[in-house]
Amino acid sequence: MHLNLHKIYLYVFESNQRAINCYKKAGFTIEGKLPEHHFAKGKYEDVLIMGRVCSL
Repeated sequence: MHLNLHKIYLYVFESNQRAINCYKKAGFTIEGKLPEHHFAKGKYEDVLIMGRVCSL
């Protein structure tokens, strides 16, 4: 099956280092940062944008 994907991207909290390491292992790179984007538990947290270009 061919899905015709060129790029996959995701959002992850900067504090979630285990997930970031997992995504990097899968070939994702950090493409951007949304400073103080998410408010939870009384504080703002940065969100990272990670992406991966799919190759055949």
